[in-house]
Amino acid sequence: MSPDTELRDPVSREQDGAPGDPTVAGARSSRRRDAVIVVVALLVGMGGFAAYGAVTDPDGPAPAAPIDADLEPVTPLAEAGSSSVAAGSPAASAVEAVDAFLSAEADGDFEASFALLSEAQRSTYGSVPAWRNAHADFFPVVGHRLVEADDGTIRTEVEYRSSLDEVVGLVPARATVEWVVVQEAGGWAVDFDASAVQPIYPDDAAAAEAVRDWATDLQRCEEPVQYEAALVATADLVRAAESLCDSDGRIGAGPARTLDEFDASPLVSAFGTDALAWARAVELDGPAELTVVVAPVDDRWVVVGLLPA
Repeated sequence: MSPDTELRDPVSREQDGAPGDPTVAGARSSRRRDAVIVVVALLVGMGGFAAYGAVTDPDGPAPAAPIDADLEPVTPLAEAGSSSVAAGSPAASAVEAVDAFLSAEADGDFEASFALLSEAQRSTYGSVPAWRNAHADFFPVVGHRLVEADDGTIRTEVEYRSSLDEVVGLVPARATVEWVVVQEAGGWAVDFDASAVQPIYPDDAAAAEAVRDWATDLQRCEEPVQYEAALVATADLVRAAESLCDSDGRIGAGPARTLDEFDASPLVSAFGTDALAWARAVELDGPAELTVVVAPVDDRWVVVGLLPA
């Protein structure tokens, strides 16, 4: 499927393209894959040292395998690549196929959603366990509603479990998804990876309001609403923000702007190039002059970083 920015979207796979272009519905972002590559490389290196220790100290305890409680179980290759693909269960109409697919995704019934994939897609993913494992890179679907069904076009608004982190990046709260369905085996099935996802972000005017509220809370020496992890900012910029506490003067906020007007390398480094599409920058005017960067998490703008004025 394709989005613009745990349908997990319908569920969305990243493609190269200009920021804001729809992506494929199969995956969230390449940042998770990059992180996995780094982890694997580190584990290979660690394995080398463990093997050396076992040879030089045969009486010592065997090295314990590293455990990451956050990693989802991975299906063995033999199972994931099984030549026997489960039979499909096409729906009576194209609309029913999309509706049943999204309902199954929201319920976590991956056997049912797999059965509603086209034959080609079931062959691509291989098996129900492999399809389930693939959801590590999908936007987690919470709900959906039909927007349009006309001349073979089925468009839905899909609600996701929104989140932001420095491995996956942004999962939007909502997106418009245009589905591709195919007629086969006497019914209709979903061509998941061909469907296009266009994230829906809050209005830009709300970004300036969110920044003004954030700065006002700081001026009152209150805890502001912001990114749960550390802000993407230099120590000097953090101190400038903290200087708002007990300061005098009116706080003003300019209009929301995209990051292409700024040196946004710190944000891109933290959240990936997708940040150029979803982030907004608002220039703060008052006791402290800063450029405040916000992200659309849970359908509202949240402060995630600071740039020089």
